[in-house]
Amino acid sequence: AERGLLGCAEIRWEEESDSRPLGGLIDGAVDWAETARAGGLLFTVDDALWFDDFRADAALALLGSEPDVYAVHAKLCPRIEYAHPNDKFMKLPQLRAFVGALEAADNSTSPM
Repeated sequence: AERGLLGCAEIRWEEESDSRPLGGLIDGAVDWAETARAGGLLFTVDDALWFDDFRADAALALLGSEPDVYAVHAKLCPRIEYAHPNDKFMKLPQLRAFVGALEAADNSTSPM
């Protein structure tokens, strides 16, 4: 994996292959995050298109302040639900918007 350091974020590029299947890559990333005591883990895929700011600090503030929130999902459209690996549409989880997440991040002492 290529690694770089940008501020307080570590960027890791992992490539799925026959010898390194997706499940093993995810397990390794989670193990690394737990060992490093990382504040969070951003998982994205190779065909993701980011065209606007993404406030990772706000996502981390939300994850740390709401005990019933275990994931933050950023996506272009709430109706994007097709899973290519399964070749079918997936059932959407219950999603909620948290308006105060940006304000909480701006007021936190997070190093991000």
